[in-house]
Amino acid sequence: MRHIWPFALFASIAGCAVDPDPAQDVDEPPAAQDDGGTSTTTTTAYGCDIDAVFKTDVHRLASGGRLDLEIHDGGWLAKPRTVTSSAPGILAVAQTAAGAILTGVAPGTADIVVSRCGQPVASYPVTVAKVADVDIRLSYGPAGRSERLSALAALPGSFDQLELTYYDDQHVALAGQGAARLAFEGGVHRAGAFSLWILDGRDRLPRETVPIAFEGAGRLIATAGELQVAIDVTLTQAPDQLALAVIEQSILDLPVHAAVATGKTSTGLPVAGLAPAFTITQEAAFSRFATNPASSQLYLLGTAHGEVTFTAEVAGMTATRTVTFP
Repeated sequence: MRHIWPFALFASIAGCAVDPDPAQDVDEPPAAQDDGGTSTTTTTAYGCDIDAVFKTDVHRLASGGRLDLEIHDGGWLAKPRTVTSSAPGILAVAQTAAGAILTGVAPGTADIVVSRCGQPVASYPVTVAKVADVDIRLSYGPAGRSERLSALAALPGSFDQLELTYYDDQHVALAGQGAARLAFEGGVHRAGAFSLWILDGRDRLPRETVPIAFEGAGRLIATAGELQVAIDVTLTQAPDQLALAVIEQSILDLPVHAAVATGKTSTGLPVAGLAPAFTITQEAAFSRFATNPASSQLYLLGTAHGEVTFTAEVAGMTATRTVTFP
């Protein structure tokens, strides 16, 4: 398009009249072409093409496992979304207000598809794999976890938490809650969730936590397909060895310390169900937050200066740890 205003301005300054030819200087819409049909114009309502953000980095899901996936809209005023699976026979998707619940149905790969106004705007691939191994350990909260268990000792009438990790046949960790069916025998059974429990997630492996009550000796059996993994539980009145760790973490930019007690029998079995009596020098420097039910962990919010000695006592056994704060 050639704009006419510079030429008209120059002509007025020079005292000359200019009569530009509109046909040459102003663009006109092109003449309609008779194509023998009907012309249509496609428009998209605002918000229909806004993408979606999948708040996860999990791409592998255990067959039979569930994953609660959070999905965010990629912009303001997004049209309502629908979330589906490209292959429901491999990956089942149940939409929720916050995203979707995924369930691994059978080995294979499928896409989670987000659509708006009937058109896909985002997708996320997930591979479902058969569980080839279940690794079960006693949780030490922010202090880590025990070695892999085949047997466990526990204090009678106590509670603790196990961590389960699922692996495929290439020993790649798989996400998915409930990928193994759990059965309990004797005095061992599933308990209610702890009110407070921070996991050590430094290795970024997906894990399932299972709170356990120990009312007597018994057994835990995890079954995934044809695979079975069993943990035999015996009772002990006290650990033969007791250790204490003090872990510092930052949560919401606040310094949080955790005192975590761990115990073993004389044969090296981890002891579950420790609920120590904790004492701390410079007690006034910290606010205490205990788990409910009581466990091996005590969380502390606050800041101390100089040396602080932490002590844990379980059934006459004592462990101490001294930490120097700046």
